[in-house]
Amino acid sequence: MLTQEQEEIVKCSMKLKKEQILKVNAFAGTGKTTTLIEIAKANKSLKFLYLAFNNSIVKAAKKSFPSNVDVVTLHSLAYRYLKGKPKIRNNDYDALTLIEILNIEESKTYLAHDILKLFKFYCISSKQNISDFKEHLIQFNDDVFFYAIKLWDLMLENNIEITHDFYLKLFSLNNSAMNDLSTRYDCFLLDEAQDSNEVTLAMFKKLKGKKILVHGGGKRATHIASKLGIESKMVNGRRVTDAETLEVITMVYGGLVNKNVVAKLQAKNTNAIGLTGADVNSIQSDKRPV
Repeated sequence: MLTQEQEEIVKCSMKLKKEQILKVNAFAGTGKTTTLIEIAKANKSLKFLYLAFNNSIVKAAKKSFPSNVDVVTLHSLAYRYLKGKPKIRNNDYDALTLIEILNIEESKTYLAHDILKLFKFYCISSKQNISDFKEHLIQFNDDVFFYAIKLWDLMLENNIEITHDFYLKLFSLNNSAMNDLSTRYDCFLLDEAQDSNEVTLAMFKKLKGKKILVHGGGKRATHIASKLGIESKMVNGRRVTDAETLEVITMVYGGLVNKNVVAKLQAKNTNAIGLTGADVNSIQSDKRPV
């Protein structure tokens, strides 16, 4: 049985128009996945793509979601669009290996470290080119940019093992893949959006269809509460929200996490507004007995 809040979210999903984003802000253990399942059931005529962050989530979701939902990890989806299926490196490159690959002087380990940092920044960003960072990352000299671009080209040409960050970034730049997915699916579901980086949100923006984005913030709330000396109490996986904890929860979910997600979307020229259930009395609920 759904709560009143969940029923309102499901109703809202049925009114969602193409290119609109429904953003759901939910506490830990409040049934985020259950809500998404009910959204899929209520919109039987739509084909959904559920984007998950790891295989354990995928395995659990495949057992629960209806047949009109395909469940994949972002990386597995990106891999499908890789040409030639190059060999993937399990871990990121280290400085010494990079020195050998790029034929850098052995004494310049500092240069190798900077190249790796810039390459990482690029791969998790929404930037189109590595050189786009030049005016923002002034601590890196021209050599760093030269070799970072060379590293990208070596992976692009399958001359060295590619990294997971590389092919996810490459996928985000693949407009043909985004258009293909946009014709195959009507709606895209992004769970745990608070953990999304810029490249993930850039991909999400490029997809053309209805979009539902769900975010929590339980780990961050627990961390901040701990720093403030407030003990987090859990009963059967659900957070017990006393007066002190409510202040932290409001600050983290309604403030920090909510506005960070909105800001990231706005940075991608996607108009977004972050609301909580308290705003304009949009969601009303009864206190659950402990």
